[in-house]
Amino acid sequence: MPRHFKMTPEIMDQVIFGMENQNEDMVLDCENALVMPRTAIKADAEGDDPEEERYFDLPCWTPSDGFRVMEGFAGALKNPIYRERLRDILNSGRGVFRGFKNVLKERPDLEKKWFLYKERFMKQRVKEWYTDLCGYWEARDAGEEPAETDDLFQEEFSIQTAEDSDPDFLQGRQAFIEEIYRESPPNLRKILERQSNWRGRPADLVLKSLTPEGSFCGVLSAFIDECDDFEGEQVFLFLDALYVLPEFRGAGIASGLMDKAAELCHEKGISRMVSFMPPEGDVMVENLKRKGFITFRSTMTLDIQAWYYETYSSGK
Repeated sequence: MPRHFKMTPEIMDQVIFGMENQNEDMVLDCENALVMPRTAIKADAEGDDPEEERYFDLPCWTPSDGFRVMEGFAGALKNPIYRERLRDILNSGRGVFRGFKNVLKERPDLEKKWFLYKERFMKQRVKEWYTDLCGYWEARDAGEEPAETDDLFQEEFSIQTAEDSDPDFLQGRQAFIEEIYRESPPNLRKILERQSNWRGRPADLVLKSLTPEGSFCGVLSAFIDECDDFEGEQVFLFLDALYVLPEFRGAGIASGLMDKAAELCHEKGISRMVSFMPPEGDVMVENLKRKGFITFRSTMTLDIQAWYYETYSSGK
């Protein structure tokens, strides 16, 4: 049976580095906690079979494994623009690794996300290898996994309050309305846009997010309303818009805007946030669900002309 050894973060980093070395066959010397080329192994005069007790083959890692990780990252990426660009490169069949890295260099935040995604995947592979060697009870010593990648970049984007006359807000809210109602018939879309305008009332809360360079990338707006009932007065915040520019989606901006809004709600004694979302607002709905929102109503529509035709033309 192989010698048990304790996996440390330092050893794990060495193992991962050795796995990616495609030029040499690397092994782990558990006695010295060192990853080294197999050619550097010297026979242990005191042991019958030193390789079995002291040296361990590293987890298998080939270019095909690296390609599959890139496929997984591209598929999981929420930003639609960069997701498709990366998929196109992966399907091109040539210069894949270099092209993949060059695209990510355009967006340092996505490049950082890629490194963390890959690190998480490789650490899981090392943990599985270590578990096979030493047993499940030892695997807890293999170090912490990196954080989930959904909200890695919130700290890199600033969030600030704004006025409802702010040009960035007006642009972002209009883009939000156009996106969520894009599948609606034109006339119905005008009515839905008009109804979402809260009778021309200015928004009570406007938050906008800025990139590290200071350019606009996302917005949240909301209205405050009150209700008196037998339990006393309650104050509600009704979300009006939550929008992130397409090229910045997947960077945790929407999540950061929601957190800031919830923080301000708590400070102002607001009891609940509410959002009346149409079915078209899929992106916003998923963001809200991740924050703990639950669905309590649905919006449905019936095309009367189509209903009449299908009902009476069939002889019913």
